[in-house]
Amino acid sequence: MNYELGVVSSEFHVLVRFRRFALQLKALGIDAELVAPIHAVLKTEGEILADHSFNGGLRGSCKVQSHKMFSAQDLRIEILPGL
Repeated sequence: MNYELGVVSSEFHVLVRFRRFALQLKALGIDAELVAPIHAVLKTEGEILADHSFNGGLRGSCKVQSHKMFSAQDLRIEILPGL
């Protein structure tokens, strides 16, 4: 948090899991690595508000690590703002 500039930067580490899908594939004998969790990082910035919160929130594009089923270039994770 930079109070002089009135901005904050944050980094959220996101883990996307396929629990039910993974169980179904495991029952079929499919390689578990194909449904391993996807690791992603969401970096966000925002203005520091009067109550010391910030308006950056949990939203934006994630940088995705490589995965056995998806390439980092082909997979896109977007976190949309809540209501």
